[in-house]
Amino acid sequence: MTVLIFVRHGKALTNELGILNNQNEGYPLTEEGIETVERTASELKKLDVTGLYSSPVLRARQTAEIIGRQVKLKPIIDDRLRDRGFGEFLGKLNRGGEWILDVDWSNSSVEKSSSVQNRMMAFMDSVSKEGGIIVVASHENEIKSVVLHILGLGYDDFHFGIKIANSGMTVISAGKDGYEMLAVNYPVLPDWLVSKIKERAGTPMPSNASKT
Repeated sequence: MTVLIFVRHGKALTNELGILNNQNEGYPLTEEGIETVERTASELKKLDVTGLYSSPVLRARQTAEIIGRQVKLKPIIDDRLRDRGFGEFLGKLNRGGEWILDVDWSNSSVEKSSSVQNRMMAFMDSVSKEGGIIVVASHENEIKSVVLHILGLGYDDFHFGIKIANSGMTVISAGKDGYEMLAVNYPVLPDWLVSKIKERAGTPMPSNASKT
């Protein structure tokens, strides 16, 4: 089986300034963000991580690179993991997520939630065939979309009800019977969760991630 551990990027300038941005460059991690990702990376060393993927956006890439140095893996960049396309709201204030309430879906260029979920589940379906334990650095919108899909809840109805913190870990197992949520938004990996991850992953299979 495969276990996927989604890590939201560490605190970045986008969070500090409250800016909407999904472009590849700009808005790096803050010092606080680097520190919390280092802690997350240290937690992930409790596991035999076999694969590491990242969004192409700088704050996620930096997160994956910090994790990669500790688990000895080079991140694979996958565009499906990038933050939501913000369209005409790009560069504007996030306002605690309430910006989404102002979207006129009849003529907006903002990426629809169904598109976010479709690309994220396509990523899930492709990497879940690898086996082992795979870490994925991505963004809050994207991780929420996966959680809500697996729980059978509509993104537009429930996305305000789930919080994915910076550097938080969300754990999902993938097997012949589908996906199962093991943990959502954990700052650390307690012993019981480490045991469950190892049990679900079984003997790690070779990953296509290249060693550093």
